[in-house]
Amino acid sequence: FIDLDHFKDINDTPAIDYEKCIGCAKCVAQCPGLACFVVDLTYGEADEALVKLPFEMLPVPVEGTSVDCLNRVGKAVAKGKVLHITEPLRDKTRVVHIVVCRCEEVELEEIRKWIDKGYDTFDELKRVLRVGMGPCQGRGCRDIILREISRRTGTPIAEIPCGTFRPPVKAIKVKVAAKGGDR
Repeated sequence: FIDLDHFKDINDTPAIDYEKCIGCAKCVAQCPGLACFVVDLTYGEADEALVKLPFEMLPVPVEGTSVDCLNRVGKAVAKGKVLHITEPLRDKTRVVHIVVCRCEEVELEEIRKWIDKGYDTFDELKRVLRVGMGPCQGRGCRDIILREISRRTGTPIAEIPCGTFRPPVKAIKVKVAAKGGDR
């Protein structure tokens, strides 16, 4: 649940009340800058997530179709499957539910290909594929990738280095880091 009616500035960061959030995505449709989206990491298989994002263009995608997922500059970076489309506020702002890879938009098959080429540590895969460099800094994909390295190489997971953690390990605002950590 996000109370968007009480923003002082359109650039304010929304505060989410996770006790009230039910994943309805009304906040996605209501956000004035179309900047809010919902990522459900509990959806489906271990290597995929459900992303709910605003959509105000025509034509409206068709449920069940494969679509290009674009980055901020409009470059196709992954494929996704349109699972569902809603219009929660009945104002022509649709919320498209797309199933995508959780890991910096890298598909599991791509990770397996590089493991088979000999890239058998998390850090090596990070250098060539950017895994672990998304907003979660590897918290969502690290275990999945380490498990896949173990499966493909036969190395016990306990013997595979978990990779280098670099600050910020948890996403923080730049102004917090600039002030030396004071809030």
